[in-house]
Amino acid sequence: MTKKGKQGARYKVVIKTCVMTLALALSGISHSKALLLVNWNMNNLTHPSTESSSRTAQEIKILAAASKKMGAHIIAMQEVGGARTALDVFGPNYQYYMSSKDERGLRVGFAVSDSLDVTKSYIYTPLADDGGRLGVDITISSARGAEIRILNVHLAEGCEQEQLPSTRSSGCESISQQAVALAKWVSYRKQEGVPFMIMGTLSRYIGEEQIDRKPGLLSELNKSYEKFGDELNKPVDGLKTLSGDKRPGCWDYRRPDFVDHFLVDPRMRKMVVESSFREAGFGSKWSRAKERKFSDHCPIKVMVRI
Repeated sequence: MTKKGKQGARYKVVIKTCVMTLALALSGISHSKALLLVNWNMNNLTHPSTESSSRTAQEIKILAAASKKMGAHIIAMQEVGGARTALDVFGPNYQYYMSSKDERGLRVGFAVSDSLDVTKSYIYTPLADDGGRLGVDITISSARGAEIRILNVHLAEGCEQEQLPSTRSSGCESISQQAVALAKWVSYRKQEGVPFMIMGTLSRYIGEEQIDRKPGLLSELNKSYEKFGDELNKPVDGLKTLSGDKRPGCWDYRRPDFVDHFLVDPRMRKMVVESSFREAGFGSKWSRAKERKFSDHCPIKVMVRI
């Protein structure tokens, strides 16, 4: 073979290798699945048959219609009476994972599409405050072997902006204690190496903390990352809220910043579909009647590719 012929053959091999590499990469993308995750604090949602019910059967139907319109794969809910009530809202095509009741008879929990494989589920008891609120921790596995881990929480209210730890109020004392328990969970997940997310009502203006670098819940949760960065003698990226610098547009009279959040670690952040964070709201104009029908919290949603 001539020198020119050898060079041509070599170029063909290189091109063929590049094409195969690209095909494999595209194959990996095509087999991943985009999941819609929704967080919804449902404002003391109990079954209409109970004496303490805050909704009528007709209002449950309105919630069910709103849920169907969202079409979520995973819903993290707070302030729900139990799986029976959740079933009436989200329907039979979901698996339900609920915590124990708190002192008000309410729970946090997940509704996970039957199309998804939940390989592990736990109730995270160290989060229990004076009101008995617990966390629910699930692991989702995809057909291609990828895993994500999600913790659903409802932290104590009344301490949205104070530096932590704080004893300024009972709410601040409770959330300071919960921050320690939550930081331990984060540290374990960091060691485990599985992409993870904390979603729920965190009762903090974390967007402000993140932008202004204020000491608060986010800095408490990121201490294990900071320690790792100190060991490497360089800053290390930690948890971030997906709301970023966005402000609530749904019934924004209530709060200047989000209190419901998706907190994601750096690995999970790579799986989030860019610019997919949204409110799944009920319009900007608030009324007592609307709040009664829906909730005093508007759902938030994001797309994750697994």
